[in-house]
This record gives sequence, structure tokens and C-alpha cells, in this order.
Amino acid sequence: MNVTPRAFRLAVYPALILSLAGLALVCLPIIGTQNTVKSAISWLPQIAAGYAAMILIIEVVGIRVRSQLTRFGAGALFAFCLFIAGVLGGSTTSMVVYQDYDPSSYIVKPLFWMGIYGFIPAMIIGLIGALILRATSKKTGEQAASSNH
Repeated sequence: MNVTPRAFRLAVYPALILSLAGLALVCLPIIGTQNTVKSAISWLPQIAAGYAAMILIIEVVGIRVRSQLTRFGAGALFAFCLFIAGVLGGSTTSMVVYQDYDPSSYIVKPLFWMGIYGFIPAMIIGLIGALILRATSKKTGEQAASSNH
């Protein structure tokens, strides 16, 4: 399946936005509504850096492998790798913000929690992204075929 860069972006960015809601849903049962809101506000630079890292991976790596990401397994694995990049981006920002360069607290522990609580949401969002990508690329292919006639 041939996927244009535009079709890829139309599929991936809505799934990425959906992941923000997923992040909130993972936090809500663990720390509650009030603490989720407080954490989101106090960790805004880390969240922004994490999403910036994910956008960088999408643009640098995802665009190149976009056609392979229509397969559900590849889409889910890509989403999980994106989330790992986001965790690393946010965690390194925390080390800078708090000027505490303890890799155990800021790298190992967040990756551990991402593995436990983020694996299933990453897989679900990756599957959703693959579905959107399939539908978008199919629609784009049909439009290209009809414009050639």
C-alpha cells in the first residue's frame, strides 16, 4: 500500500492527539482527577518536550517507513517506540528543569512505568493509527486512480 506523506500525517497526528487523552486516562485511576490536573500543569515543559520528541520521530523516521506502518503490528510497535521517545524527551527535560542528573530517577523509573502502564495504551493507539492510515491511504489511492481516468 502506497502511503503519501500527507496521508501519513493525517493518520498519525490524530492518533498522537488521542494519546494525550490516553495519558490522562492512565493517570486518573492512579493519582485521581485533581492530581492529574496538577501534574499536567506542573509538568507542562516535560509534556511539551515529550511530544516534541515524538513529533521529531514521526517526521524523521515515520515518514520514511510510512507504507510499512499500515500493518497493525508495525503500527503498534511504532506507537510504542514513539511513547518511549516521548518518555525520554520528557525525562531529560526533567533532569534539566530540576538540575538533578540522576538517571535512575529520571530515565530508568519512567521507562519502567511506561513499560507497565503505557504498553497497552501504546498498542491500542498504534492499532488506531494503523486503521486511520489504511483508511486514509485507501481514500488517497482511490482519489488518485479516479483523477487518472
